[in-house]
Amino acid sequence: TKASPLLEQCLAAIDDNVRAEGEQIYAQKPNLGANGVTWSQENYAHLGLQYNYLRLKSMQRYTEGYACMQRAFNAGAFAELTADAEAAPSSHPFRVASLGGGPGFELLAVKDFCAAHLPTADVSLTSLDLATSWRPCAESLGISFSEWDVNDGEGLMEAAGVERIDLAVISYVLYHYMSNEHCAEW
Repeated sequence: TKASPLLEQCLAAIDDNVRAEGEQIYAQKPNLGANGVTWSQENYAHLGLQYNYLRLKSMQRYTEGYACMQRAFNAGAFAELTADAEAAPSSHPFRVASLGGGPGFELLAVKDFCAAHLPTADVSLTSLDLATSWRPCAESLGISFSEWDVNDGEGLMEAAGVERIDLAVISYVLYHYMSNEHCAEW
């Protein structure tokens, strides 16, 4: 799979102590409870956690992303991209940004789904995340990466590098958005 080279690269870049720390951080998630529903930004930036995240979550995120695209397609959400059966391949811009996108496996699913089912889509993919240590992962998957903080709603489009986002993929960043009064206002 496309995750295997990432895992090998990540494993080569970290020592055993960092990997062990990452395993401990990863194991804490089921116990977060009153302290939140996901890891902190500091945790997400930890190379050991990233290794474990890639190892344990990459296929899950990809599968969930692909299934969501299939559901949206079946509900007619992409009618504009399928309306002109004679349109040339990659003739309709389709800008997709993953807010809090990390390594970008949801975006990889979007890319693969579009290649199979939406050939007229000229897909542009951007992972927006506060943890810049995800950049090499995203870029190795062919996905652009920009640093973005959920607290900066006004800077979203600039960070995405587009004038318009046609599809926003939102995961746990929604928790951070909803738990912060400033974010809820933008």
